[in-house]
Order: sequence, then C-alpha cells, then structure tokens
Amino acid sequence: MAEKKKGFTTQEIILLAVLGVVFGILNVVLGQVPQWAGAIGGPLFSAAVGGFVQISQTLGGYIVRRPGAATLVMLINVAAQFLAGNPTGALLFAFGLAQGIPADLVFACRGYGKKPIGFWTMFIAAGMANVGCQLIFPLLFEWSYSGTEFVLSLFTSFIGGGIEGGIIAYILAKALDRTGLIQSIRKNSDKNA
Repeated sequence: MAEKKKGFTTQEIILLAVLGVVFGILNVVLGQVPQWAGAIGGPLFSAAVGGFVQISQTLGGYIVRRPGAATLVMLINVAAQFLAGNPTGALLFAFGLAQGIPADLVFACRGYGKKPIGFWTMFIAAGMANVGCQLIFPLLFEWSYSGTEFVLSLFTSFIGGGIEGGIIAYILAKALDRTGLIQSIRKNSDKNA
C-alpha cells in the first residue's frame, strides 16, 4: 500500500516562495486599487476590483496540489508585501489567512487534484479568496454595512475575484502546463512522497 505524501517537497516550497514573492511585490501596487476604489465608490466598488490580488494563491493551489499550498503562498505573498513596505503593515497577515484558507477549501473540495482542476475551480477559488478578503474589512476596519449592502459586497467580491484573479490564474496555469514545468514538479513530488 502506497504511503500518503508527507509535507511539501523542497521544489514545491521554492515554487510557492517564488510565486509568493513575485505576486507579493505586484500586490503592493495592485492591493492599493481596491483601497482607492473604496475611497471613490465605497465598499461595493472596492469589492468589485479586489480580485487582482487573488492570483498567487489560486495559481499556487493549482500547481502544488496539497493541503495548505494556497494559504502558504499567500502568507509568503503578504510577508513580501510587508517587507516591501505595504502601508497595511502587520494586518497583512490577517488578510493572507483570510484569502488563502478559502482558496484552499475550494481545492480541498476537488480532492487537491484527484478530480480535474479546471476553469470553474480556479474561478471559484479566487472568488472565495476575495470573499474572505471582503469579510476581514469590517472586522479590522469597523466598516459599517446595511444587511443588503453587505450581502451585495460579498456577491460582488466573489464575481470580481473570479473574473480578475481566477481567469488570470487559469490563463497562467495553462501557459505553465504547456511548458511542462507543472508536470515536472508533480512527478518529482510523487517520487519523493
């Protein structure tokens, strides 16, 4: 009987770290977009454009199909943002968990790759990550919503996350699939399991 995989391989950790750092630096800028949008159009507008910061964990969960991959890449992402001077400071780590865990839960529902991970899984993972981000705003910043506005912001953040983060992550994943990099990582992971 084959043993279950234990932990991440070195190759997987390096890949997740690279994704986290690259997108963390990008997110220092991209993360400002929903803040500007919120200042201009309020929480609903902010929710609609926050999905661009959901790419790294969605892509990381697609490539490294293990429990916690999406959350780990997001924590590396926010650590890179923190070190790069994101003005949100240490609160970034709450955002990292709030965005990584929902994406991981979506990949868990797909058996971390035992079932094919396609467009809709990526869309839903990024959408749920964006919902997680939206849920943390009222807790950390005491945003006040009416019941209807809050529900609309969750729906808007899901759609925005799916469109902005999920579609971009899907396109990047398919491009990486064509290079053979992902298959190489998965073969090495299976050998080292």
